[in-house]
Amino acid sequence: KDPATNVIYTYDPAGNRAKVKQGLRWEDIDDSDDFRIGNPGSPDATSEIIILERFTVDGKEYIVDEIGDYAFIYMTNIVSIVIPFSVKSIGDYAFCGCISLSNLNLSEGLKSIGNQSFAGCHSLTTLSLPEGLETLKFEAFTCCSKLESISLPSSINRIDRLPFFGCDALTEISVASSNPNFDSRNNCNAIIDTSTNKLLWGCKGTKIPSTVTSIGNGAFQSCKDLVELIVPKL
Repeated sequence: KDPATNVIYTYDPAGNRAKVKQGLRWEDIDDSDDFRIGNPGSPDATSEIIILERFTVDGKEYIVDEIGDYAFIYMTNIVSIVIPFSVKSIGDYAFCGCISLSNLNLSEGLKSIGNQSFAGCHSLTTLSLPEGLETLKFEAFTCCSKLESISLPSSINRIDRLPFFGCDALTEISVASSNPNFDSRNNCNAIIDTSTNKLLWGCKGTKIPSTVTSIGNGAFQSCKDLVELIVPKL
């Protein structure tokens, strides 16, 4: 346990890798397989967290390269999180339900954000994903109800379904112009698959470009404040 933040880490003595301890999503109660709300892996973590890049145990150094599944699930006290360059992946539901999280600092070492990793983080208002990130998994930022703007880097090459479902306040979406896979051509405030010209995800600020030839399943799902949408001739 890091005494400064009360974050718990696990490590493999046979190697040099470490991760933020995984939490639990299911508990078996009296062999009934009842569903329980997740239990975080670091239940006493402080409100402002800086994840360690490395630590030493018995003279041996370990590098933290992962945040485990459910690591901080439903920890409503967490306000800010700083994730170092060494962390390559954030697990499923890692920060799900962290409703007070308003300051999110992601490093360029990050490669993957898991399923519903930041679902229900209602205090996030802007999101700038770091260069180097490659994968956004299913509903990674779903139901971040105050999220207004999103910026995706040139390195993104995989976006699973409904990445921003329930982000009702979303008005601005941009993709780095050098991204070979996705784009936001003509400042359209949408994510478009460059190779197929399919609009994958939009928001209430989207203007559909004339070069778009199809609209993906669920592209405007949860855009409850959408007033007008002009679809160009195809």
